[in-house]
Amino acid sequence: MRTAFTLFLSAVAAAPFPDVGKGAPDVKIVHVKPECPQIHGKDFLTPQLMVPISASEPDKMFGYVREPIVTPNDICTLFNLHIPVSYSGKACAFEFMLPQIEDALKPYTHKGDGHFSFSWYVNKSANVLTTWNSQPKIETEWAVVDQVIVPGEKYVLEKPAPGSCWVDKSQTYLAVGARLCSNDTTLKFLEDWGKCPAGFFVEVF
Repeated sequence: MRTAFTLFLSAVAAAPFPDVGKGAPDVKIVHVKPECPQIHGKDFLTPQLMVPISASEPDKMFGYVREPIVTPNDICTLFNLHIPVSYSGKACAFEFMLPQIEDALKPYTHKGDGHFSFSWYVNKSANVLTTWNSQPKIETEWAVVDQVIVPGEKYVLEKPAPGSCWVDKSQTYLAVGARLCSNDTTLKFLEDWGKCPAGFFVEVF
């Protein structure tokens, strides 16, 4: 059964980390133009590390960047997040936001038809030495594939439900991450949580 994303913040049954054998969920757009997509949770997390990797240069180490980059069928960016134990039992929404070109901090490039894929890794982390060949194992069965992502929208990748922060009380923190790739679009932006947020976030409710 495919997991359904939801826009509602009402309490639903607690859920553990998704069963990777159940397939990818659909993604819902939760923002209405023309306002900037916004962070609405009580708290939020931003990536503690972002590392590009290249299929055409599989042993190249790009190191840490503040400006994630994606190019067609080549460069992807890995986003690391550490979810602290204090979020155990809380509701988290895993989200990706892109402001309109005119509202974004520079540099900002979105060129192409906008088809992207998100894949996940859990209890693993990238580091500044990570390459395409050494990237963490992706949970390939739980991925968002061929999702159209355009400027001015907010995309919910995991529903906010009790327990959806995934971290267990036995852990100091849970290391999770996402890989963003595209087969037809060049994307470069500055991860930012100011007036018009841009990038990958976890909102906590």
